[in-house]
Amino acid sequence: MLELEGKYYFTDIEHILDNLKVEISGVSGNNIMMCCPFHKERKPSFGIHVETGKYNCFSCNAKGDIISFIGRILNADRKEAIKYISNLSAKERVAPKMPVNTNSLHNNIYDYQKYTDLAGYKYFHNRNISKKTVDMFEISSKDGYVIFPIRDKQGTILEVQKRQISNKKYLFPKGFNIRQYIFGLYELYKYGDKDKPVIVCESVIDALTCWEYGYQAIAIYSAMLRAEQLELLVKSPFRLFKDGYDRDEAGRLGWRVFKEQAIPRGIRVIESKEHNKKDINELSYKEFLTWLDL
Repeated sequence: MLELEGKYYFTDIEHILDNLKVEISGVSGNNIMMCCPFHKERKPSFGIHVETGKYNCFSCNAKGDIISFIGRILNADRKEAIKYISNLSAKERVAPKMPVNTNSLHNNIYDYQKYTDLAGYKYFHNRNISKKTVDMFEISSKDGYVIFPIRDKQGTILEVQKRQISNKKYLFPKGFNIRQYIFGLYELYKYGDKDKPVIVCESVIDALTCWEYGYQAIAIYSAMLRAEQLELLVKSPFRLFKDGYDRDEAGRLGWRVFKEQAIPRGIRVIESKEHNKKDINELSYKEFLTWLDL
């Protein structure tokens, strides 16, 4: 979600740059780096802040905000540039359709199909989760709840898990054993690299944070790995898993149990450094990289 001049738009800087067909060179801190589009150069000296949209070229000294950036790229005035953002935002409000288990006894699953509302985008913005990651996992929100699809490894939505934004309360579908499944397993099969470690998290938000920072992760919905979840991991092509558990007593116990169950089944594990935050989502990007130590 993007806030401009007191208004919220259902998009973000990365998505705008993608639609403008701007070639990105990389990321430095909170800045997306590229060769300046306003003068010729070989090495990227142009940075645009991923949250505020403020840009600066350290070579030609071009400066401004995302609105003026769009204006210069499209040769449009400020009003037309804002309209461009608004139109792009409107297109992104509808969540893409995914395969659904139509035999589900619950109506919750159909809430997912609708849209991500303003409260949902604010929630993810505050948790430093970009729209790109939200879209990647097909997450939705409605009526004060963030809605996470529960999928099998083929991508079929079996049910949804809801999180109330105001009081952090999770709602698990009644009559459905969520602990038989692993959040992010479908994305791991689709986008993951079997030769790289997979970070094991307790919560969905922590797993999303890892993907946001460019590292593959899963969430097991609790500190304790269940037998059904272990079988899913054993049958997968991924063999190396890293500790991403919460830094509390339950998390320390959970990781110990994970190792006791997984190592005899041929899974290798990587220990992680300690940090002074409760969980991964509370870490800054710099703190995350220090903790990751890969």
